[in-house]
Amino acid sequence: MDTLEFVLVRENSSRGDATEIDNGRSLEMAKSLTSHHYKSYLVSMVHKLRTNTEVQLGEATEIDNGRSLVMAKSLTSHHYKSYLVSMVHKLRTNTEVPLGISGEKVNIDPVVSKSSAQIFRQKAVTYDADNIASCDIFEEKDGGKSVFRLAYFNGHEFKHRDFEADTAVCYEIVQKFNNILELRLSPVGKEYVANRDKKLMKKQDSLLM
Repeated sequence: MDTLEFVLVRENSSRGDATEIDNGRSLEMAKSLTSHHYKSYLVSMVHKLRTNTEVQLGEATEIDNGRSLVMAKSLTSHHYKSYLVSMVHKLRTNTEVPLGISGEKVNIDPVVSKSSAQIFRQKAVTYDADNIASCDIFEEKDGGKSVFRLAYFNGHEFKHRDFEADTAVCYEIVQKFNNILELRLSPVGKEYVANRDKKLMKKQDSLLM
């Protein structure tokens, strides 16, 4: 088999930024991400019967198919971002709340207004990211609005909250949560999905009987 031999002279490479390195996991992601960046090497190609030739050896891997872009989005999903959404209530008017999301926690900080009745005021809530079970689009409405459902574990059982916002915002929030869940690999999410699948199978079996 024909082979090419090279003598390395120097290396020029582009390196990415490492973010969210407090727990070490994002640092691994950053290193993995930079391994997909384009690298250029100035080397000498070795020839048997003539003088070596200086050439530029370039390597671009996993960029054209968009994988590096997906990994970058997953990495930045751990950054804190706040969204203004409406918390859906069954028996009263929806409550406008800022929903703050990061790779470590989820904050719900109600907008307090003087006209709000004291009995109906929503309390501020914080959930640890490891207790978030899932986040999915629950309903698409007319007028460019949608509802997404956030499932979480409260220490005793799985609960959920529904939020309404512009459809584009809902999909961005769902994607952000899913990226965080994929990176954290929390056992809460696995348990929730397993329980949900069992309930779905039981429901399907009851319909077949």
